[in-house]
Amino acid sequence: MGKPIKVLLFSLSENIGGIETLLRNLNKQFDHSEFEFDFVTTYASPVYKEEFLNSGSRIFKLPSQKRFISYYFALKKIIKQNHYDVIHVNKNSCADITPFLVGHRLHVPVIIAHAHNTKSSVGLAADILHYFNRPRVDHLMTHAFASSQAAAEWMFGKKYCKTHAVPILKNGIQLESLRFDETKREEIRQRLSLGGKFVLGHVGRFSPRKNHDFLLEIFKNIHEKNLKSVLMLIGTGPLMAQIQRKIHALGLSDAVMFMGAQKNINEYYAAMDAFILPSLAEDLPVAAIEAQASGLPVFVSDTIDGEVEITDTVKWLSLQQPAEIWADMVLNTSDCYERKDQSEALRRAGYDIGQTAGRIAEVYKTAGER
Repeated sequence: MGKPIKVLLFSLSENIGGIETLLRNLNKQFDHSEFEFDFVTTYASPVYKEEFLNSGSRIFKLPSQKRFISYYFALKKIIKQNHYDVIHVNKNSCADITPFLVGHRLHVPVIIAHAHNTKSSVGLAADILHYFNRPRVDHLMTHAFASSQAAAEWMFGKKYCKTHAVPILKNGIQLESLRFDETKREEIRQRLSLGGKFVLGHVGRFSPRKNHDFLLEIFKNIHEKNLKSVLMLIGTGPLMAQIQRKIHALGLSDAVMFMGAQKNINEYYAAMDAFILPSLAEDLPVAAIEAQASGLPVFVSDTIDGEVEITDTVKWLSLQQPAEIWADMVLNTSDCYERKDQSEALRRAGYDIGQTAGRIAEVYKTAGER
């Protein structure tokens, strides 16, 4: 057996998001005697840190991108010293193209730009940088992937996508671990003291885009009609304290569970009775895909990419509709809902992590041909 292919993956944050979930799933899927994975972060405590380290990977802590010179030279040192065959950059925008610049200047054989969203998650300044940098990324990368056609057009531009085929690569998930199992569900609900409760779930970063304020208005209406209802919030983020204050003001403190960032997310989906995602805007939220894989009824805003509907468990609502309408839809649907295994539908739609990893491995292996 030859030397393993060395891959540097960007990037880990402190929140469980679509990119972090994909990187975790890929790390589990790949044979580490054939592929060596290292990760980059600008955070002191990125999610899944111990899990990645235990698998033999290294995690490199970089200065903030705001300290550009320090960030640039730290990244250059890491890549130069470790002689990577592949740099796989998972991004929501082209606001930061430093990994592409450094990789190109150091002649890394394979540089992948992997698009995961239809807008930046930071703000106007990032959007401006994105549009300025986008043409440069086209010339610096060797390969492109996108989670959807809309994400491809956002990251690389419609003009580029008309003349170049950007492979659409679904954010594969661990379907077997998410498969609905009634026995497992009861065990988990007993452990979490949720017997007899109607559990609404949400997985996402506490940020403006996720629209937690409206989620709380929906839950308030549900709780007024069903006092046994509980809202389970999984995630972390800058708006958590603000949301906690609003929950207290609404008198819902005893009915809302803050679970933080969770590694065994499949267990929490199993414990839920319905999943609500009223985001202001999103591409293909992995949480909504995972919730479908677990057989949950999934209630989403019509501002989310339509490709998220893989099964008939997805129900669409407008953010222009009042919270009471959302609440009634959740309650009426859940009353007659029969939870089923949906893993085969997700597999046919291309969301099996094994399929995703296989396509990525093909590109990684081209490093030896360059």
